[in-house]
Amino acid sequence: PYDVEVFTLQVTIPRAYPLEMFSVKVPDEQHLPETVRRFMETSLEEWTNTKQAELISAGVVRLEFRPFLKWLDRNLETIVTGALRQLKKELEAKAAGLQFIPASKLQEKVKAGASDEDQEEDEEDSEEDEDESNMFRGVAYRKKEEDLVYTGPQQQVEESESEEEDNLIESAINDTKPEKNERRGTEIKLRNLTLKDNASTLTCITLKVIIQCGRCKNKMDVTTPSGRPNMVTCLKCSYPQILTFRSAIMHQFSSVVGYLDLDGCVPFDLILQDCVFKLGCFSCNKEMKAKSMAFGQVTDTWCASCHSKMKVSAESVRFAQLVPSEPVTDEKGLHKVPVLKPKKKTKEPEIQLGRPLPADGTCKHYKKSYRWFRFPCCGKCYPCDICHEEKEGDHEMLLATRMICGHCCKEQPFAMDKACVACKQSMTQVRTQHWEGGKGCRDKIKMSKNDAKKYAGQSKTVSRKTQDKQTTKKNTKLRHNSK
Repeated sequence: PYDVEVFTLQVTIPRAYPLEMFSVKVPDEQHLPETVRRFMETSLEEWTNTKQAELISAGVVRLEFRPFLKWLDRNLETIVTGALRQLKKELEAKAAGLQFIPASKLQEKVKAGASDEDQEEDEEDSEEDEDESNMFRGVAYRKKEEDLVYTGPQQQVEESESEEEDNLIESAINDTKPEKNERRGTEIKLRNLTLKDNASTLTCITLKVIIQCGRCKNKMDVTTPSGRPNMVTCLKCSYPQILTFRSAIMHQFSSVVGYLDLDGCVPFDLILQDCVFKLGCFSCNKEMKAKSMAFGQVTDTWCASCHSKMKVSAESVRFAQLVPSEPVTDEKGLHKVPVLKPKKKTKEPEIQLGRPLPADGTCKHYKKSYRWFRFPCCGKCYPCDICHEEKEGDHEMLLATRMICGHCCKEQPFAMDKACVACKQSMTQVRTQHWEGGKGCRDKIKMSKNDAKKYAGQSKTVSRKTQDKQTTKKNTKLRHNSK
């Protein structure tokens, strides 16, 4: 699930070495998951502690650093493999909705709660003595033949302690649990969402989105309901990717479909026609399912209860990266401030309004077509029909009705030779009669007479040596033509 190529070990040798054993730590300032780092550090500490116990029991003093290096060389693969297995278990549990909390973190939480209770007990000793005296007055004793058996208060104390520990564990788990409607992760928003006639609200029940692997850039389709954690393995590099969709209610003043909590991947595109929505009616306050919506087209439907007409339309989709859904925290629950390690940039979606498409929308088949087409047969975007056939060969292709500008990612209706409606740039190569910085016409004969480059360099003096070369070339051409 994770490639461990290089890692750093910090060895601390005390002044009394070899009377005192050295210590080995795995520093935090390196690109390793916390689970892998913690497992490796625990394995190294177990070896040093075992060696120290053996030397003390035998009464012998030895230099153990070189044997430690030999042991590490032999067992390095086993240690890293065990750490990766532990990481895989945590990822699978995370995809199933479970969460691992280290025992040290829970122990610190319990110790902190116990210390607070001790302080409160010291401050209220007198009140507790009075309460205990009052409590013992009302306790019932059960009489036997020779002695009295007392069970009440001791049982109550044990139950109260166990309840407090359970409450502390639940609070530690709930502190890291994200809320359903929290504005975190990646926001999915529909541009120019329109709800007309009796359409009141729109809620996404099932989402179909294309995600891009964070390692090999491979794209996959994922269909998920709201609130279900999904673990997807990349078909190309087997990298684990976790995706959770949290839906939101859309209305006239909000066009947010929901939020994506992603790990190991980034969103690429939304397949609107395969998503399932719930559409609310103004007249009867009931909801019905709405399917087969498409970008740039008005979907007409009627309420199943009161038969009122409703209209829904959206122009395109927008992905926005908000606050990360799972911030990295240390053992005390504080956010780490990276000092030595540079902060990793969050990967952004490929289709973003105002930014160009990859390679400006061109492909290996059409080098001068700066746009992508959205095909209505599958609802996906591809640079050309050949790219569509290579990726989607299981269905018949329908001609594209919408396109995305390669310069600014503006989605618009298909047009043959028109410029983009947003950035006014041409999406195909246009023949021109001007210089345009060297990207236009470079032939002075075909160049427009209004362009200054047409007459540039005509008054420049030419050396005799160059003139002789030009005359010799002309003479050789004349000889070949005469022959």
